[in-house]
Amino acid sequence: MTTQTSLRPYRIPLGFSFFNATTWMIALGTPMVLLAGELGASSFEVGLLYAFFFLLLPVQIISTLGLPRFGYKKQVTFGWSMRAVFLFIPLGLALLAPEEPRRWMVMAFIGSGFFFAFFRSVGSCGIMPWIYAIVPDEVRGRYFATDQILTGIAGLMTLLLSAGLFMILPVFTAFAFQYSYALAGSIIAVVFLLNMPAVEKPEETSAGEIFRQAPRLCMEAGAYRRYLVFMIFHNLVGSGMMPFMAYYLLVQVGLPAEQILLFTAIQYGGAILGSNWVRPRADRWGPQPVFRVSIVLSSAVFIFWVFLISGYSALLSILPLAYLVFGFSTSNWAIANLKYLPQVCPSEDRALSVSVHSSVVGVLGGLAPIAWGFFIKEAGGQPGVNADAFVFYFIVAAVVYAGLFFAVQHLKPADKDAEGLHNTHFLMRPFRYVSHLILPVGRQKKK
Repeated sequence: MTTQTSLRPYRIPLGFSFFNATTWMIALGTPMVLLAGELGASSFEVGLLYAFFFLLLPVQIISTLGLPRFGYKKQVTFGWSMRAVFLFIPLGLALLAPEEPRRWMVMAFIGSGFFFAFFRSVGSCGIMPWIYAIVPDEVRGRYFATDQILTGIAGLMTLLLSAGLFMILPVFTAFAFQYSYALAGSIIAVVFLLNMPAVEKPEETSAGEIFRQAPRLCMEAGAYRRYLVFMIFHNLVGSGMMPFMAYYLLVQVGLPAEQILLFTAIQYGGAILGSNWVRPRADRWGPQPVFRVSIVLSSAVFIFWVFLISGYSALLSILPLAYLVFGFSTSNWAIANLKYLPQVCPSEDRALSVSVHSSVVGVLGGLAPIAWGFFIKEAGGQPGVNADAFVFYFIVAAVVYAGLFFAVQHLKPADKDAEGLHNTHFLMRPFRYVSHLILPVGRQKKK
């Protein structure tokens, strides 16, 4: 017999989360970077591919206007169905298995990445409010904890499977299987969406209000603007770290794809460890000490990469440790942000303030990988990384983080009692979880 606190009634949205993870772990993660490298993409093009997710956050905000008309179920299902269509392009490129990839293949891959991210933005604006409408408050904590576990299992399983495919198959055949797996996961996720219960449409949504109020929120002096600048500096150097590390190891160091995927799996393992370590401490310590822990750990990783790129090849033997520490650090940062952000947002406009903050930080963080990718690329746009420029990138990151370490003391909460935000997507998607903080800011229909 189902008890009031049982999660059995919510197994359908949990199933969606599990199979959805098998898609974005490939289509938005390290396998995407590796395929781009095999097709001959430059570091600039890799940065562009990775940035689409962030640059299209304004589409996610505008798409909230459709929710009162279409409802959560129709709009989310449409967005997720359409994004699945664009997985056929990388699948087709992998099946071609070109011995000498041509430029049009990179352009096609970039185009598929754009439209995948576009339709994902159309649908994702409704996911979190839909789940909040389905899952009651008394089980929401257990629900998101379970969601976190399932997402972690699915993500790590996908990475290990992908690494195993590279070990036993030719590289493009392995990519073909991976994207077939991602496409299957996407289709199953849509089936789960179709079976999720429909809920009341939002009565109104104030996406237009975001654009009217954004300048006031961002320019008005106070804790909100101070934290906005703090997060912008963090994302300007941090948002492109993952794809550039994987790209460098593939095209410059020449490590096999399966080894890079295993490193990525270790990073996500570090994120899980970091999350479990910091959760009970975040409430006791507050977000400021957690930010500092993250900054110190990330800075150590940046210095490690400076020496590695400078020619200390012996450091390759401890690269797994660097990935583990980086994952540990990113989960600490995400949890501190989820706890601190509501504290600087006015309670009367919290949804609006969170959406503006997350979208501004996300879009500027999306421009950063494009700019850095252009800066570190080889002359002539050839595949590869300019080692001197890449060293400079990590030095700048370390300097910025040193400034952030001292800036933490100026982060003063306006509302210490504000409840932290629920979000489990940071574990497998460093920097990408910000999109799930962009919610409709209008009222729900009264029952």
